[in-house]
Amino acid sequence: MALVSGCGFTPLHGPDATLNNVNVQEKLEGIQIAKLPHREGLILRNHLLDKLNPSGEPLSPEMILDLDLKLEKEITSLRRDGTSQRYNITATVDIYLSKAPNAIKNNIHKKQRLYEDAITRITSFSIGRSAQEPGYPGTVAQRDAIARALKLVADDVHLMLASYFKKWGDNKESLTFSNEPTHHIPLDNQSSHAH
Repeated sequence: MALVSGCGFTPLHGPDATLNNVNVQEKLEGIQIAKLPHREGLILRNHLLDKLNPSGEPLSPEMILDLDLKLEKEITSLRRDGTSQRYNITATVDIYLSKAPNAIKNNIHKKQRLYEDAITRITSFSIGRSAQEPGYPGTVAQRDAIARALKLVADDVHLMLASYFKKWGDNKESLTFSNEPTHHIPLDNQSSHAH
């Protein structure tokens, strides 16, 4: 089997992923991931820690990653008796990448926003019988769908940040913002906020 070289593609991260004198993996490892509330926020943050900070969280981070996570459940299928049978879980995440305060010279009271974007992922789950929905099987099915959505979101965040550093390196002009994002997870007609 012959190996094909010179295909025109370069890795987004890894030892050979450099552009504009910037090592993408080093940049990713220099990101501190802001804490998220609730069980779902912890799951998402742990996925991102595995991807961005595999060697541990940075002691002197260059950048801060803030996330605004929203989860919604929607009925997509009904049984003949009118009870709910299938649901979609929609995970929406707004991402905000900013310079860490210790990395900003003469601008310690404002955050320098480097990059922001939004991600939406949808997963689904079914309930076998109407009696199972409020019980253990329904709870397990919903948690599994949420976990799958959060894993997909984490994969997308990782790819988007790697692509950002691969394209712009350190040369993109940053914007200055002073407002902090709000973390909230509305689900099952319940919402909570953390500032």
